[in-house]
Amino acid sequence: FSHIAQVSWEPQGSNRTGYSTLLFQPLDNMNSSLNRSRVEAPDFRPFQPIVSTIDSNDGDTPNPTRRVPPDDRRKKGLFNQRHHIHIAQLNCRTLNSLNSRKEIVVHLEKFNIPICSIQEHRFLHNANDPEIIAQPLNRYTLFTASAWKAANNATIGGVGIIIRTDLLPILSSVRKISNRIIIAEFRGNPKSSIISCYSPHSGYDEKDIERFYTEMRNLVLTIPSHSFLAICGDFNARITGNFSYHSICNQNGDYLQEFIAEFNLFSTNTSFKKRTSSLWTWKSPTGDLSQIDYILCRKKWRNTIHDSQAHSSSDPIGSDHRIVVTKCKLSLRAPKTNRQKALNWKELADPTTANSINENLSVNWENCTDKSYKSFTVQCINTAKTVLPNKERNVSIEPESVAKARTEVLNAPLEDVSSKQQHLKATHYQEEETRINIILDEFDKSKSTNSSKNAWKLVKELSGKKKPSTCFISGDDRLKTWKDHFQKLLNNVTTDENELFDPQQIFELNENISTGDFTMTEIESAIK
Repeated sequence: FSHIAQVSWEPQGSNRTGYSTLLFQPLDNMNSSLNRSRVEAPDFRPFQPIVSTIDSNDGDTPNPTRRVPPDDRRKKGLFNQRHHIHIAQLNCRTLNSLNSRKEIVVHLEKFNIPICSIQEHRFLHNANDPEIIAQPLNRYTLFTASAWKAANNATIGGVGIIIRTDLLPILSSVRKISNRIIIAEFRGNPKSSIISCYSPHSGYDEKDIERFYTEMRNLVLTIPSHSFLAICGDFNARITGNFSYHSICNQNGDYLQEFIAEFNLFSTNTSFKKRTSSLWTWKSPTGDLSQIDYILCRKKWRNTIHDSQAHSSSDPIGSDHRIVVTKCKLSLRAPKTNRQKALNWKELADPTTANSINENLSVNWENCTDKSYKSFTVQCINTAKTVLPNKERNVSIEPESVAKARTEVLNAPLEDVSSKQQHLKATHYQEEETRINIILDEFDKSKSTNSSKNAWKLVKELSGKKKPSTCFISGDDRLKTWKDHFQKLLNNVTTDENELFDPQQIFELNENISTGDFTMTEIESAIK
């Protein structure tokens, strides 16, 4: 739009054509600068911030604050009164393997699950890593707290939460409470809090179990009673109820039922009458079935929960647990909204399309009586909608062998699920090997044709390095991070004697500098 804006918008006075170029550049380009500091400032946000707008600038001059136009598609909160939202809980056993990460994304996308609490991801963070690490998973972002080492030096445990990318703008924070508890908080009306937890099993010392529930009590007490609260976790507990899978509690079940009664909670996946096959969540190595994974909510929001049960559709992920999904919907009147589809701005690279928009925008601007800046932006957007096509959604094509192996897992009898999961895992690694070989062949072709740009693109694709992982920091940790950053920036004392120099020893200062007009001799010298 830079050349279009220059033709259609020519304010009198100073030259402001560069502003229009800035207006339509992506946020990544606007944040970049040739005069960047050598020490990069810390990044607290796993998403691109939404820039607030002001409506006071409605004169005949361009926006002096260079603010981004408002986005009407901005999400107002976690809940949408028009549609259901699904909250899931799964002990994935591990996400270190390639097939488990791919399969959990496929499952969440297929069943439209924007939030999933996970346990036992088994990612061990380094000593200098922050408490919460975020890493991309296709259209999702995985937030994890570190796993820990067992007595035999095996990596076990680890809690996390998977959040769909379109929910990140309303994500307030993700905080680690302990090794077994993290909480994600969302803005909106109502404010929402999702807790992911992993209780010690009955084999642990009773003090460890009591410590876990003490930490849970202290956390729940800090959450306002009017906020929506969902506690998702593997509690290793058998509880009783009208529609529970068990009729007798175990030790952890007694602790959990006491916790539920204390805070006026209810278990969503024991509140609906279901078949027995839709209740159990874990199959032990001996073949026994148990219901130990739960999603707890406050009774105040009981009417918001429309359904909850366990599904065997998560078997391809490779876990011996089944996913528990709760369907929520606020019982409020939905506001009327006008949904806007994203435009394919890449079509502006076509000269024909660019000229067409230029001509239409020039005609519309001449016929427009309101010459304010706000009217100009409206004309630009309306003209683009009439010429540019809608942006197509990127759909990844899955290999037929993987889809076939996944179908075999879903259709397999209960006793054959484990062997089919191993076959699916081997199929994923075989297809990944094929993909890597194809990339290496393309890299050889790029090398022979001296196409360095394509070669670097293939290297990034092969290494999986896109954007650095970031974490969301708030409160005192945020202030401490900024303090450490500026201490490093301003108090960096060098010990290398070679770097200590006197500028006058290297650069001779010429005090006889002419301040008059340039002479022809100086101009010819500069051209040479």
